[in-house]
Amino acid sequence: MSQLILMIAKIDDADKPEMLTEVWRQALPEVDMNEIAAESYLNELEGGVTEVGWEAMRHLMVEQWRETDKVLVERFRQEQEGGTVGDGYDMLKVASRIGVVKLPRQVCYMKGTERHVLPGNAGLPEHEGQVTTRGLQEWVCLLPQDLAFGTTERLLGWMTHDRGVMSETQTRRWVCQHGQIIRQAELAEVKALEQQATLEGLQALVCPAQEPRRPAAWDMAINQAVETALAQAEPKPPAGISASDWERVMQARQAETTASVESLRRLGPQVQPGEVVASVDEILVRRPAQRRFLQLGTAHVRTAEGYRYLSGNVDRALRQLFLLLVLSGGGVKTKVILLGDGARWISAFFQERLATWPMTALLLDWFHCRKKCYELTSMICRGKKAKVALLGSLLLHLWRGQVQDTTT
Repeated sequence: MSQLILMIAKIDDADKPEMLTEVWRQALPEVDMNEIAAESYLNELEGGVTEVGWEAMRHLMVEQWRETDKVLVERFRQEQEGGTVGDGYDMLKVASRIGVVKLPRQVCYMKGTERHVLPGNAGLPEHEGQVTTRGLQEWVCLLPQDLAFGTTERLLGWMTHDRGVMSETQTRRWVCQHGQIIRQAELAEVKALEQQATLEGLQALVCPAQEPRRPAAWDMAINQAVETALAQAEPKPPAGISASDWERVMQARQAETTASVESLRRLGPQVQPGEVVASVDEILVRRPAQRRFLQLGTAHVRTAEGYRYLSGNVDRALRQLFLLLVLSGGGVKTKVILLGDGARWISAFFQERLATWPMTALLLDWFHCRKKCYELTSMICRGKKAKVALLGSLLLHLWRGQVQDTTT
């Protein structure tokens, strides 16, 4: 009975292709009629073929490296005036997208200087101990964007068919290292832009704008009730819709009578052409030492064309934010709105860098505005009823942007 065999061989003399040297072989199991079960045979066949294929790829990588190392050693010996002799091999552990492989590097002993050299390192990146290929590094950094580090570790084991290819700790370290590389590149770009005499002609790079990911004001099940209510002479909000949401629905329906109920479910502000909206905040990241935190600045810039996120050291993030606003047209004919939580460092940034622009405004975001109103009314009102009465009127005017009416 015939049998399939996967084999790796090399040709030592290109002029004699029929003369092959076998390097590795792996036979697939013979077909046994007694072991064929319709429910599981195809799955077992897939698993067996896959494992043989991955093992073959690992051997191919090792054998191709042997040829590379041989060429590098030969070149090294030709460049050295003194004699060199081989002194065994040093195995290098490499984590790759096909799992962990060990590459042999020939050790050369230099008689003149009495030291050992690994010529094969000329074909490798700088390293201390294990080497991780760029392809695997990309997987390691991409997966944690959406998954936990523990889940990333398991997925990397499945993807490479090697459970030990990358530990959770190693994953964290690679993410941190690439994060530092990105930060250094960002800082270099900021410094280069700050040193330019003018930024005229340059434009900010933003991610293409998409539909705002805002939650729906009500469940789809009451769409028909909303449609019925809007058809009345004096529309009243049906059960399940707040007064503030209904007010926006009525305003939108008056501005566009053909607006569908589905579009009315997700009403919200839109950034208009010639307008930039930026929000700034800070976060505290816990450090390994007890009661030690790392202060980071974050920012989100939105234009009619797209958006951009910034993060990092507070000072660096603000420098990036200022440049991004300038490149987005700030300071000329573009309206810039800066949203913050009332922190002093945000106010200081606005006063020092943006206040002189003709169309800029610093606004307190609604969450902190509402929180501040609750705190102040608790301090000045006598009793719960007085607080509720004042707070209801105050928040209503502020929500509508009627700041001048809050003093009456």
